[in-house]
Amino acid sequence: MALAAIQIAWCWPFFSDDAFISLRFSARLLSGDGLTWSPGAAVEGYSNLLWVLLCAGLGAIGLDLVAAARLLGFVATGATFVLLAAAARPRTPTGALLAALPPLLVASSPQVMSWTASGLEGPLVMLLLAWGLRGLLHLLERSNPIDSPPPATGRLLACGVPFALLVWTRPDGPLWALTAGAALAPALWRHGAGATASRILAFGALPALALALQVAFRLVYYGDWLPNTAHVKVDLDGTAWGAGWIYIKDGLWTVQGLGWLALAAAVGLLCRRSTRAAVPVLVLPLLAWLLYLASVGGDHFAGYRLMQPALAPLGLLIAWAARRLPAHRMLAGGLVLLAAAGTAGNVAITRREPLCVFNRSETWEWQGKVIGEVLGQAFDAEQPTIAVDAAGAVPFYSRLPALDMLGLCDRTIATTATPDWAAAAAQRGGLVRTQGHMRGNGRYVLDRAPDLIQFAKPPGMPLPVFLSGLELETDPRFLADYRLMVLDLDKRPWAHGLMGPITSYVWVRVQGRAGIAVTENRIEVPGHLLGALRPSRAIMVRNEPMTTERLLATKEFADALLENRRHGVIALPSGELALQVRAQQEVTLDLGPDLLGDVEAAASTWHVEITPATAGVTGTIEAGRIVVRAGPAVKLPWTVRQVTLTQN
Repeated sequence: MALAAIQIAWCWPFFSDDAFISLRFSARLLSGDGLTWSPGAAVEGYSNLLWVLLCAGLGAIGLDLVAAARLLGFVATGATFVLLAAAARPRTPTGALLAALPPLLVASSPQVMSWTASGLEGPLVMLLLAWGLRGLLHLLERSNPIDSPPPATGRLLACGVPFALLVWTRPDGPLWALTAGAALAPALWRHGAGATASRILAFGALPALALALQVAFRLVYYGDWLPNTAHVKVDLDGTAWGAGWIYIKDGLWTVQGLGWLALAAAVGLLCRRSTRAAVPVLVLPLLAWLLYLASVGGDHFAGYRLMQPALAPLGLLIAWAARRLPAHRMLAGGLVLLAAAGTAGNVAITRREPLCVFNRSETWEWQGKVIGEVLGQAFDAEQPTIAVDAAGAVPFYSRLPALDMLGLCDRTIATTATPDWAAAAAQRGGLVRTQGHMRGNGRYVLDRAPDLIQFAKPPGMPLPVFLSGLELETDPRFLADYRLMVLDLDKRPWAHGLMGPITSYVWVRVQGRAGIAVTENRIEVPGHLLGALRPSRAIMVRNEPMTTERLLATKEFADALLENRRHGVIALPSGELALQVRAQQEVTLDLGPDLLGDVEAAASTWHVEITPATAGVTGTIEAGRIVVRAGPAVKLPWTVRQVTLTQN
């Protein structure tokens, strides 16, 4: 427990953005909106139903949802340690020392370090597997003597309980139940084919029922056989295997202190007839899981997240072997030394391996918290729809309607085939295609007409990096209807002692709920649109070769962005957004004939009013543009919350 606490503290306060997706489902469930991520058609954008429900349950009694997810992670990890130690049945001081080794080795893993407090379901999966596999080992031990009767049906039903819960915890949970049931068959075969089949069916009854109930609920509630996340993340083609094998190899390298001892324990158990039956029950599900990971291409998260379920059978192999060692003092002493070395090796690896240390410096989710809160407060009345690549922190804290441009929470994007040009664009470096981030549909995004768009992870990027963004940027509607708002937030606390200024980039639809309000003879322009950028053409153009025209457009946009940094949108203490001009005397916004009518006559037909009224700050209409100027006597910075145009 102490080692786990040290490990977790090393990468604190990491909290996964995907965890905020699950918590948004929990929050909306608590608010009466059902298991949904956003208003509109219900989509199963989570892959951890039981985790979502448990977080919601703790939220229902008043616990903050982030704290609830962390608490569940701590409890599940600690309970796993207890089960691993109990599997060794310590009854002597030497036995107690040996029983501490499996949880000690697991505690040294990067998965415990990175994912215990990350907000995702990995600790619960590890706990349920430790519970379920340990129950099967005890069942086999009781039925091991030659003259023993077959295990009672009731006991086998009870052994299926944790696997049934596992089915509700992850969509790939049935794999563990299926392979564990298959591993039971050889051990039960001596009781006859009929008895073996009936016992296997009894073990699988509750997991099968859990799966049937979840599929039925999914079909009725979401209208799909599979969770939406499966359409996004599972791509069973030949290209996934190469990345998958590398993932497994590197993941096992980070826990080799545990892995080598588990391998030695498996060999030792196979050498004794009385313990031989335990090995298939632990090894077959483990191998099936590793094969499954290879087939789907592994995972993109730091800390080798999807290797966490493997920790349970690896730890149980050592625990089960340790039960036979207390009488052999020399052998027990050697095991202690090997485990100590393995633990130290694992800890050292977790602090050097690039994919393990990544979470230590990952704090952008907490920047997303601040940005989400600011946008949610500023647009609470308007409730604009925000389209995002990172569907976690910003939608969770803003509580605004949202559109997931990567498709985890959107069925249309999740089921859109990847275009042919994507592979070439990724090879050229013009498209990010991280595993699980390869879907997109820019035309569909613009058909939905989101009011706000944020590209990439918080605090956002001015230009797109993923598929949907690259496609929508080349759509004429994007260049015509959207402007880039640079949101400057002064130094403020984020969370967990983190703080600092934030510069965020958000595209705003000019005539959307976060943009201009038009009524008869009146146009209200929010201050945050003044000075917002409009590129002359698409910049990040898929996989097209670089041309002189693109180079000039890119330079023009970069220069405009640098100029824009001289002034910017800020969040006022009231939660409103306003343009605060810091170092220049003029800001503009092109309205054009669609709003103003005759551009040439607009200056004489529209009256301009600035809010708040500041002496020396005036507004005019020139060539279809709103122009707000300040005289030389105006003190910097000066603020514009709204420009109101009324027809004379």
